[in-house]
Amino acid sequence: MWKEYDNGVEIGRKIELRDGTYLESEDWHKQWRRYGTDGVTMIDQRTVAGFVWHTDTFGRVSLAGRETNFTGALADFRGFNRTWKEANIWQWGASIDGASTVKPFAYRAGRQLLVEFVQEWILDFTMNLAVYGIVAAATGTPFTVTDVAKAAFGATISAGVKGTFSAGHLAAYRGGPWRTGLGQVDEGNPYNRRPNDKNWGDEWGGNEKVLRWRMGSYDFGVGLTSSVVAGFVGGAATAAVFGVKDKDGNTVKLHGTDALLAGAIGAAGGAIAGVSTGLGRTLLTNNLGGRWFHRGGFLDTIAIGATGKLIDKTFYQLFLMKDLTVSIGPGYYTHPVDGSNGGTTA
Repeated sequence: MWKEYDNGVEIGRKIELRDGTYLESEDWHKQWRRYGTDGVTMIDQRTVAGFVWHTDTFGRVSLAGRETNFTGALADFRGFNRTWKEANIWQWGASIDGASTVKPFAYRAGRQLLVEFVQEWILDFTMNLAVYGIVAAATGTPFTVTDVAKAAFGATISAGVKGTFSAGHLAAYRGGPWRTGLGQVDEGNPYNRRPNDKNWGDEWGGNEKVLRWRMGSYDFGVGLTSSVVAGFVGGAATAAVFGVKDKDGNTVKLHGTDALLAGAIGAAGGAIAGVSTGLGRTLLTNNLGGRWFHRGGFLDTIAIGATGKLIDKTFYQLFLMKDLTVSIGPGYYTHPVDGSNGGTTA
């Protein structure tokens, strides 16, 4: 039959079994497929997650078993979450003439972006609601449907900016040569080594490697940059759509340079929050992730992610943005609104 090599190392093959059927397998993600005596009709297949599916004579597909250990629902959540967010996985797609093809990179990248966007949007929207509720209680103002709309609007901008940065990485040599290379060096591998050999048992659903300082520093820098951009876009857009409060508590809808100034204040707030509460949270989670909790698991993605956002956003909304606005003193804030300072009362 045939064998497949990568840098002189055998990584895949198709062999004839004693019963006349054929087995195709690969070593990176442990996928395999068994074909009938014609070498083309697929009978069984093992997926990345270890599930074995059987196809009978009538084309009906059923679950035959699983080759990976089930260690709990949270472990499976982590495994699928990390697998779906890995664009460089060589996941098999269709079988053509008895040889498996790899799912297109556009599909894998699109899946990663979709999962990241949905998770980020849900977390951001939920924490925005919580913070707006805290602010309303602290300032004695009512919590209205406008706050809900602002929470959804802000979450869309935040998740969209983060997704744009992720898409940029995926467009640059399928994941960014800098981030991927630094991650390989962190694991003791050559900078240009291909990052394609992870599998469910030793990484995605198992005990993953801890994050080291090179890729951790790079991720922090990218996260800080995306926070600044999201702060600018979100600040300007929110000021134009929903308005901001002046010193007398009036809501002012901004446009033109005043809206851009509000965006600049938002960007400054994002930068300050990033190097203060954001840096502290990053140092804590990056050092504990892979040691005390699993990276990409429920605790990391949902619980710690939500708690971190709640702390950052509360600090941002209750203290940081107010102090920045007062210290900068833009015209729309310092003067009573009469429609002459680039804004209109809402």
